[in-house]
Amino acid sequence: MPRLWQVIRKTIPDHARDDGRNKAADLPLAGKDAFVRHQLASVHCMYLDATAFIVGGVCESQRAAEKTLKLLRQYTYVLSPDDDVPSTRSVTTAFLVPSLSVANLPPGLTVNTAFVDKNLSSRLAHLSTDAQRRLVRLLYFWEGECQRW
Repeated sequence: MPRLWQVIRKTIPDHARDDGRNKAADLPLAGKDAFVRHQLASVHCMYLDATAFIVGGVCESQRAAEKTLKLLRQYTYVLSPDDDVPSTRSVTTAFLVPSLSVANLPPGLTVNTAFVDKNLSSRLAHLSTDAQRRLVRLLYFWEGECQRW
């Protein structure tokens, strides 16, 4: 019969021992390849769409992916193809730091990871913690790919 302390340790996660290397939130190489293939096949290949989050393993349903994309565009983490002119881009969170503006993004960049902050988890509360980690890793991955092009 297990001791009470062993049962508690197994049911309640110990975040102090969390080394940040959650294998469930990693993006496998095959997943990155599938994501890039999907993006290259889309009409606006530099811009993320809702299906990209399903291919990237962030969301499991189309409805959750569309909700995620809507919130990411609302808080300017991700730009839409309609936001082509920098002067017309709406910025909702950059008023605190003038250098963090969507208008200051390089020309080909469609993901703005400078806005990723502590509020991301509360803004995307419909996603699990692992899905949020995968999303952040996917955003940084796609930002790097856009910079290479």
